[in-house]
Amino acid sequence: MNEAVRARFRRHCRPKPKLTMSEWAERYVVLPSATTRQAGKLRLAVAPYLRTVMDAISDPRTQRVTFIAPSQSAKTTFGIVVVLYFAHQEPSPQLVVQPTISMATDFSKGRLTPTVEASPDLNGIFGVPRSRDANNTILSKQFAGGQLDIAGANSPAGLASRPKRVVMFDEVDRYPEEAGNEGDPISIGEARTRSFQRTRKIIIVTSPTDEPVQDADGRWSGSRGWREYLEGTREVWEEPCPHCGEYQVLTFDRLKYGDPGDGAVDPETVYYPCVVCEQPITEEHRPQMRARSRFRQTREGASLAHRSFHVQGLSAAFALWDELATEFRKKKNDPVTLKTFLNTALGVVWKDVRAENQKDLLLTRAKRYDGLSDDVELAYDVPRDAGVLTAGVDVQHDRLEVSLWAWGVGQQAWLVTHEILHGDPTQPLVWERLDEWRALKWTHESGAKLPITAMAVDAGDGNMANHVYRWCAPRLGEQVFAVKGHNSPTAPLTPRVPTKVKPGRLYMIGVNGLTERWYRRLNMPDGSHGPGYVHLNHRATEDFVKQLLGMERKYDPKTRRRRWVPRKNTRVEAADCANYALAALLLSTRDEELVAILRRMNDPVTAETTGKATAAMPYATAADLYDSSPSTPRWLP
Repeated sequence: MNEAVRARFRRHCRPKPKLTMSEWAERYVVLPSATTRQAGKLRLAVAPYLRTVMDAISDPRTQRVTFIAPSQSAKTTFGIVVVLYFAHQEPSPQLVVQPTISMATDFSKGRLTPTVEASPDLNGIFGVPRSRDANNTILSKQFAGGQLDIAGANSPAGLASRPKRVVMFDEVDRYPEEAGNEGDPISIGEARTRSFQRTRKIIIVTSPTDEPVQDADGRWSGSRGWREYLEGTREVWEEPCPHCGEYQVLTFDRLKYGDPGDGAVDPETVYYPCVVCEQPITEEHRPQMRARSRFRQTREGASLAHRSFHVQGLSAAFALWDELATEFRKKKNDPVTLKTFLNTALGVVWKDVRAENQKDLLLTRAKRYDGLSDDVELAYDVPRDAGVLTAGVDVQHDRLEVSLWAWGVGQQAWLVTHEILHGDPTQPLVWERLDEWRALKWTHESGAKLPITAMAVDAGDGNMANHVYRWCAPRLGEQVFAVKGHNSPTAPLTPRVPTKVKPGRLYMIGVNGLTERWYRRLNMPDGSHGPGYVHLNHRATEDFVKQLLGMERKYDPKTRRRRWVPRKNTRVEAADCANYALAALLLSTRDEELVAILRRMNDPVTAETTGKATAAMPYATAADLYDSSPSTPRWLP
């Protein structure tokens, strides 16, 4: 009897075996049939890259792990293994952060709980769920040695919990910029680990989005996960050629396949030519390649405290090459769908090469209109083909930004200047400076001094609207308009009648249509001078051009239409000012008036009186104008 008791004691009280996370996962984790086609005992041979990433987490030298991978790469299974390992093998307080509360609930109910129930050795690790058990809820589970909290990145209350040794951030590139009003959700979550110093584990898992870029103010935009990857060891997944044995990263751009016409790609035609021997690698070779695949560190000398891993789409466990090729053919012609394909199916960052090329192309136009003349008498701000100046003012909380544009036939546009007037718009000083600036006159190529014909001032900020109304109202007779962007993407460019406000009038303008017009014109071929063409001078800095191109078209599910919105983490003051300046032109100057002004500006008699001769100008009538809008009457008080 005593021997039986001792045997039972030894069986139940012996210490757990010392296992790496991958060894533990293959011994204890069973995947349920309800959530995966790979049901049964977890086999990492199907996704061998997970073995290295898991073992990096259980390595005591490593505190931070970043894992960048596409869909169909078993990222969710990886996250479940991490949670259960630190509940069973190394019991520790944990926090799992999903992009939203609903995704956190789905992770707990739809993936974690079924896996626990299917794994005999783990069943009951969080206790027996009861309807009124506060220790085992959907988003909070207690276990021997710790507690698991599952939160949404949009919930500051869920992030600001008790100290945690393990924090896992899942799909970080879908996180909001701020958790409520409390700041970056990743920084808030990381703060929970400070008590554990060198034993903490921070895991970041995601599919990437846009390539990270940093603006002139040091602010980052783009994929947060990819930035984390670049700060780590930068390990890439390589597979050996079955013919010559050369290790290589399988990239989609080298994949070859037959032309299927309008149908799906034939799997028999798909192959990958080796980068060395050029022999075809097919799907049939993948099992033997996986067995010998490996990660290779590309950042030499990087500390093992932060290991970062990247797996591309052709190496994903459940991705089929012919299906990837078919999906690419369907989505390659639309930038929106192509971006989704690159991010989720291939696991690579999106870089809008066209926007970058467009920025470089526009910067080549940024030259003085007077040809860098050193002769002050010959210098001018406005070229001969422009005759009307309008300004757009964007109101910020600490400054006013003003763009001045010159206009010619068919709304051909020339940038004259972009200024920043620093000051608090709730105080009169900055508005007095704007009055002084508005009174300036600008030198025309003919020698004439041009005043600003009209100005549109942004009144879209509710906190600043009353200050804008009070400044614009007494100047409405001088064609100074308070404007606000209309919410509807189909709103007319300018209103038929203004809205009455106290004091003055408010003009609701169609910013979606105005932005569409600007972007269509900015895309006109370089050098195609004429109606609609946009000219830039030496005052167009790189930051100004980035802001001018800072908008993108996205689908709006509410209106079921595409609308122009600012790119993520991108300043667009220059684009806003351009919209307001164009609105000021449409509100103040009819096409016929613009043609008449240009005739007078370049009349030989006028040139003789000013002492400057100008070449004959090709005139047009209002009916000949390119992209001209309907005449809009001025709105006087």
